[in-house]
Amino acid sequence: MANFQRLQLCLLLLAAACVAPAAAKGAARMPEHAAFTLVKPATLQEFRALMAAEPDDVVAARDNAQHSPLNMAAFHGNPEAVELLLAAGADASNPDTSGHTPLHHAVISATNSPDTAARIIDALVKAGAKTEAQDGKGCTPMQWTHMQAGKSPSSAAAAQRLTAGGAKSSPAMENWFKYKSPKKGKGWRCPT
Repeated sequence: MANFQRLQLCLLLLAAACVAPAAAKGAARMPEHAAFTLVKPATLQEFRALMAAEPDDVVAARDNAQHSPLNMAAFHGNPEAVELLLAAGADASNPDTSGHTPLHHAVISATNSPDTAARIIDALVKAGAKTEAQDGKGCTPMQWTHMQAGKSPSSAAAAQRLTAGGAKSSPAMENWFKYKSPKKGKGWRCPT
């Protein structure tokens, strides 16, 4: 597909995203930027074209939960998109409405391979991501690696890269998650 055709496709996707249906229960839904569709690894060429055409708009895009394309690129395991967004000035510590930063998303994703998670975490840390950022439940990305142990193939690699980036861990923290799995209901919080 020629570059011009790709750009046309990106612009069509962008136009389609601006006519998003209303959310359930009649609440208004924020139009979703095409970047949220194209940030997945399978659409990297189209995402590059979109970044070339409108980098500021892509970096500034947010969905209803205040996810940025960087949050979603980290979650979907797309290190190339993460690097493109960071180079364009994306905030390496942008929290969504749950307080999850791109580091949280890289760790929470159960689909990231160890190598992919390590590459994403290294890029985010190098760009100044806050390794000790707490989400709405008071959990840091490192604490999420402990919660994801055994559920995510990348949790050990993520913990190693976070430690190299300055994140704190302790045997007490690791054991708390190992033996006292948090009850994920209303009001639970990470240990301090």
